Amino acid sequence: MEAEEAASDEKEAAKDIADAQARSALSAQLLAEQNTIVKEATADSTFYARQAAKLKTPEARTRAVDAQTIRAQAVRIQADVVKQAQRAMERVANRQSDWTASKRDKADMRAMADEQKLVLSKAKKDADDATGLYF
Repeated sequence: MEAEEAASDEKEAAKDIADAQARSALSAQLLAEQNTIVKEATADSTFYARQAAKLKTPEARTRAVDAQTIRAQAVRIQADVVKQAQRAMERVANRQSDWTASKRDKADMRAMADEQKLVLSKAKKDADDATGLYF
């Protein structure tokens, strides 16, 4: 009886270790995505500021600034996605013993991140379409 209990405890410990490693890898991936977003936003902002400065008419400069504003909003949306994904990961960690809830949360988190990536790409496309700026 004790051997079965010890084997069960060992299996559960192995599962917990695997879960922790998966969460750690996902956390590292989210952090890398967040850093990439910040770098891209900084590069975009600098690029559009330089392009706006080169434009001759005030109307063109205004359109460039509008495009930059829309892109900044898209970046904020993406940053929110990363934060939501991190919160979902924390929920998974807090419900470690409930395996099905953990799987469901991970799937929800991935679906949410995919959806927000679509929103971000649409926002960037809308910014380009609205301003007519294609540098």
